[in-house]
Amino acid sequence: MDRERHAAGATDADHRPPAGSRDHGRLADDERRRERRTRSRTAHQGGVPHHEGSPGVRAPPDPAGRVLPLLGAAADELVDRTVPLSDLTGPSANVLAERLVSHRDEPEQAVDVLGDFLLGQLPRRLPDRLELVGEAVAELAAPRTVGETAQRLGVSERYLRRVFREAVGVSPKHFARITRVRTVIAQTRRSWSDAAAYAGYTDQSHLIADFRSLMRVTPAAYATGRVPLSTC
Repeated sequence: MDRERHAAGATDADHRPPAGSRDHGRLADDERRRERRTRSRTAHQGGVPHHEGSPGVRAPPDPAGRVLPLLGAAADELVDRTVPLSDLTGPSANVLAERLVSHRDEPEQAVDVLGDFLLGQLPRRLPDRLELVGEAVAELAAPRTVGETAQRLGVSERYLRRVFREAVGVSPKHFARITRVRTVIAQTRRSWSDAAAYAGYTDQSHLIADFRSLMRVTPAAYATGRVPLSTC
């Protein structure tokens, strides 16, 4: 029995990769990511008090993929969540908070301080995968399907979905839906059926379904000015 308990107690430690190994680094990254997700969900639900002067991050879907190189976190960890900036950048966030507080009555200077801070976070060279994401954004806006886009870029659909979500914050399919709806909204002088065809919809019913899902109103209601407070 003691032997069994000893073996059981050693199991967890034995399954962890040795410190300093590549697998150990991946495990540490995964644990940090899970911790950030847990904290952000708790903060979003009101479980963590917000301290005045403590900067946080809240990011909408970003087709330029700027979140990953700026903050070192996948964009899908931040979309529709609130994350303390210190969880992403460490103690430098506290220095930023102090500088922002010192310029609280000078909004233009505060913006400059924030801009300088973010520029300082940029690596010297953007990851190659961000170039891929930029090309994917253009292909999806063409419009093309996710499968067609992956084929044209010479990557698998699975890889494209993963890097796209990490950089932009949403899946390529969802981003394509947002882009099509925005294209339709911009065609103010066209009929809804013509606008649907222009945006790449096969018929008007698909447009209406996407429009209601993303905008929470029908195209006709939107045309009369019934716009929700938060949209895509």
